[in-house]
This record gives sequence, C-alpha cells and structure tokens, in this order.
Amino acid sequence: MTTALAEHHETWLEQSKKTYPQVEELDIVIGLTYGTDRTTNNKDNQILAKLLDHGFVEEHRERCPGVLIDSKTQTIRVYRRIGQEFWAFIGNPCESTSATFVFLEILLGLAKALDIVVETGPLEDRVNTKIQQLAIALSQLQFPRNSLPAWVREKFSEKELFWFATAMSAFFDEGI
Repeated sequence: MTTALAEHHETWLEQSKKTYPQVEELDIVIGLTYGTDRTTNNKDNQILAKLLDHGFVEEHRERCPGVLIDSKTQTIRVYRRIGQEFWAFIGNPCESTSATFVFLEILLGLAKALDIVVETGPLEDRVNTKIQQLAIALSQLQFPRNSLPAWVREKFSEKELFWFATAMSAFFDEGI
C-alpha cells in the first residue's frame, strides 16, 4: 500500500480533477474496518511513517496529529480512520460526527448476511457456530431486559442478534 500511495497519489489527484473539475485537493484515508486505537496492529501507522520517506510531511503535529500532506503541492492528505470513526467517515465524509452510528447499520447487515451463510454452510461451520454461541453465553454477554428497541426485536432473529453482539464487541474492545 505504501508503494501504491507513494507512486500514484499525484495521478489520483489529476484523474480526480479531470473527472470532477471542482476538485482541488485529495484526501486519502487508510481505513481499518474494526478495532480501536488500542487494538490496532499499527500497520496503518507504519504506512504513514514510510510515506515520510516518499514526499510526505506532517501537516501540523499539534493541530492535525497523524495527518500527512504531500510536500510538493500540499494538496494531497493521507490519514487513518479506525473502527467506528472509519464507518462514520464512510457514512458522511464531510461531517463524520453526524454519522457516529453507521457502524451499527453495517453490523446489522452483516448479522443478517451471516445468518443466511451459516444456515446454508457446511456442517462444520454450523457446529462451530453453535460452539461460539455457547462460549459467548458462558462469558455472560447479555442485553439487559427490554434494552433493545421494538423494531430490532421484530426484525432480527436471536441468531442475528448474536452475530450483532459478537461483532459489536470488536468496536468496544479497548484492551486490558
């Protein structure tokens, strides 16, 4: 990814300008679909660090920590988004703070899709799913009584809510 960013960022900006003449700048977001700052494996940070050797500089360490900008034109920015912050950015790139729960929509969609896949999957997958369900139940992952909105109770099966709860745990794992 570092090589692609280093070699093609100027081309990407020029192509964007051709396609959308009003474009003046390009933001390249390195997105991690799940996790938190504490649980990331830091590959995103490694990419940013390597870009410092390929024509990028820190935009402003205090005001914009972790944001790089190309030193040649100062019109191409590269930065990262992780987990909830990534999905909020996907939901509304211009004002991601107004889309903080987009990740829930994604998780609900995945829960529905996983239910279909598991029911039609191989026997081993179905058995593994039941083992996972037992492990989760034993760890006492619970929704408090009447905590789910009525529309969730009506539209989602028990299995789908299990997948939802399992996936949600990845967004709130801040480590030990």
